[in-house]
Amino acid sequence: MESVTADYHPQDLKTQDLQVNSSGDMIKAQPNASVGVVSCTHDSVTMKHIVTSAPQNCPIMVTKNHAACVSMQRERPKVGVGVFVLSDCHPHCVLVGKRKSSSGEGKYGLPGGHQEFGESWVECGEREVEEETGLRMTGTRFSAVLNVVIPDENYHYVEFFVQGHVDTQHGSEPINVEPDKCDGWEWVDWDTFLPLDTVFEPLKVIREQGFNPFQ
Repeated sequence: MESVTADYHPQDLKTQDLQVNSSGDMIKAQPNASVGVVSCTHDSVTMKHIVTSAPQNCPIMVTKNHAACVSMQRERPKVGVGVFVLSDCHPHCVLVGKRKSSSGEGKYGLPGGHQEFGESWVECGEREVEEETGLRMTGTRFSAVLNVVIPDENYHYVEFFVQGHVDTQHGSEPINVEPDKCDGWEWVDWDTFLPLDTVFEPLKVIREQGFNPFQ
């Protein structure tokens, strides 16, 4: 643990600008806050700040020392799950869809989405596949994990991949359940596949690294 003392002088700030002190910690000014000193401890393991004292009427936000920090929420990577949907009706193929999204617009990606609180990777993957394609899965299991960063798009995901087969007792072909998010689904042979410049980054990276869902 290391101690950090951050000077807080709201009268020197305009509206709610961020001030960076000599320690590199950012403090968010609030209207009508008092001048004072904020003391906190910095846990180098968890990278969290514990505020131990602050002047009266001094609402603050102390964040991790990071030059590009805008907010803690923006800095934290998100957790996503991508699903390799396999089918006995389409040997050696995976299901992909053309994205309608601010990230990867017009590129092909796997079914998947954000992991919800309390879900396992498998549960998340199976839920997302059914929500997006109407298909149900069987034999779903973990297959890989990637750390994917696209700086230009402010995109940072820890992407877990799972794979499984279509449960044909509940239908064998996908439908485009969310046309506002996807142009449509198609089966693509894994060996011939698609030009990589048309593939969304997580799927592109895992293919470039030699992953094969059929091995």
